Amino acid sequence: MFQITFRAARIASGYTIEQVASHCSVESNTIKRFENDCTEMPIDLACKVSKLYNISLDDLFIGKQKEGIR
Repeated sequence: MFQITFRAARIASGYTIEQVASHCSVESNTIKRFENDCTEMPIDLACKVSKLYNISLDDLFIGKQKEGIR
């Protein structure tokens, strides 16, 4: 099963970190932090992000960015 990281999904969707943060009502640093390691991302934020990117949560890699790049 192929999964995409949150960062790669954002880039593929054409959004900046600032746009995602604004849409999700969080600080841009929050998005940056969770793009690096989303293991503790709140489910409500993960749902907002996946909906914005038009991608299923099942298709998103949950973990540390560097582990998802392998």
